[in-house]
Amino acid sequence: VTYGNAIGDPAPPRPVSSVLVSASGSPNVSDTTDSAGEYLLTGFGSGAYAASSSKSGGQNGAITSFDAARIAQYVASNITFTAAQQTVAEVSGNGDISSFDAALIARYVATLGSPTGSTGNWLFSPSFRAYPSVSGNIAGEDYSALLMGEVSGNWTDGGSRPAAGPERGVSVTLPRLVTKTGSEIVIPVSVQGAKNKGIIAYEFDLRYDPTVIQPQTDLVDLSGTISSGLMAVANPYEPGLLRVVVYGPIPIDENGVLLNLRFTTVGGCVTSLVRSNNVQRRRARRHGIWRKNRDYLLKRERGQARLPDCSRGT
Repeated sequence: VTYGNAIGDPAPPRPVSSVLVSASGSPNVSDTTDSAGEYLLTGFGSGAYAASSSKSGGQNGAITSFDAARIAQYVASNITFTAAQQTVAEVSGNGDISSFDAALIARYVATLGSPTGSTGNWLFSPSFRAYPSVSGNIAGEDYSALLMGEVSGNWTDGGSRPAAGPERGVSVTLPRLVTKTGSEIVIPVSVQGAKNKGIIAYEFDLRYDPTVIQPQTDLVDLSGTISSGLMAVANPYEPGLLRVVVYGPIPIDENGVLLNLRFTTVGGCVTSLVRSNNVQRRRARRHGIWRKNRDYLLKRERGQARLPDCSRGT
C-alpha cells in the first residue's frame, strides 16, 4: 500500500503502514501492512472473497492551514491540482471544490469539531477487489491510499515532511500594554522578516488564564493588517487555550501587524502576559506555511494588566 498524493521529497513510492487489509469470505482473513507497506493474506477457504483496505489515525500532523490555503488558491485559479489533489481537496462531499472545503479543513486544524467533512479520513483505490476463488498465490494486489484534506502532498509514514530548517529571519513581537480590569485589550501581533517569503498560511496556540482574561466574540481581527487578504478560524472553546488558523490565496507581501487579538480582562485581579521559555518556530520554505509553536502564558500581578515585555525575554 503506497501513498497516492506524494509530492516532492521524499520521492514516491511512500509506503503506508498500519493499513488493515481484509478479505471477506469463509473464513474471513486479514493482515496489517508493515513499515514497507506490505501485507500477506493466508488461510483462504474455497469460496469467493471480497478484499478491501481501511486505516484509522496516522494523519501525522500532515493536515495544516497550508492545505486550506492551497484550496483557496485553486478556487481563485491561481494554481492547478492533480487528480489526486482534487480528490483529497473535496472534503465536503458535495461534488465541487470551493472555499467551503478550505473552511472545513481550517476547522479541522483548529480542532473545532464537526463540521469538518471527511478531513482526516483515509480513502483507498481500488475500494475493493472481488475474487471468485483463491486457489494459489496472487502477487501485485496493490492499493493507493489518500488522506482527505492533505492537499500539499507532504504526508509521510513517520510524520509530515520536515521544514527546511528554522526561519531565523522571521520574528514576532507583542507590545507591552496596561489596562484596567473589565477593559478591552487589543493585542497587535507584529511580524518582521515575512516579506516576500510566500507565506499563505499560519497557525498558533495561545495559552492564558481564563479567570483573569477572556477572548471576545470577534477575537481575531485581520482588517487593516498584512493578513487582511486572508481568512481566519479560531477555537476559543477550551478555557485557557486559543487556537488560531489563518489561510488564503494571496501571500503576505510585507512586514507589519499580522493580526489583532481582542480580549477582555475579568475577575478581581490583573494579569501579565509573558512568553514561555519553551519557544520553537519554523516555516516550511517549500510550502509557504509558517508555524508558530509558541505558547503564551498568563500570570497574575497586582494593580495592572500587562502584556509581554519582549525585551526582558521572560
